[in-house]
Amino acid sequence: PALVGTWEEDGGDATWTFSQSGEKGYDVVCVCDSEPETYAAHLFRLGKFRFLDVCPKSSDTQGDCSRMYFIPAHMAWRAWLDGDKLRLAILDGGRVEDMIKEKKTNIATDEIEGYGRVFTAHTPELRSFLLRNATDTKLFSEPGEYHRRK
Repeated sequence: PALVGTWEEDGGDATWTFSQSGEKGYDVVCVCDSEPETYAAHLFRLGKFRFLDVCPKSSDTQGDCSRMYFIPAHMAWRAWLDGDKLRLAILDGGRVEDMIKEKKTNIATDEIEGYGRVFTAHTPELRSFLLRNATDTKLFSEPGEYHRRK
């Protein structure tokens, strides 16, 4: 419940609006220098770390994450929630690519033309990968910081 509401980017103009959807999910509207994008999301914990699983809600999504053909792929974000401050860091696909080339991981992925590399690993393997690498500052982008809109 602490995630519900609108969060504004510190020093920027992006906003994330979370509303409860079912018992454990959220409907999310993100406005980041473009038209609003709609997502379904779930907040989950692995060990002492929180993650946000975000997936576009429809092929009608416009903006940076939309493509000509819709693949309902999930995006993994590290999430820190502390009162009225939210920090989000997206998993860097380029770093995953480097880890595979450098043989630092053998997690199952596939290259999809026009979309890039996507994880094809089963959930337990993916969770293990996220947990092992949760503190890798190269794997997760510099967190964006947001404050709750009053």
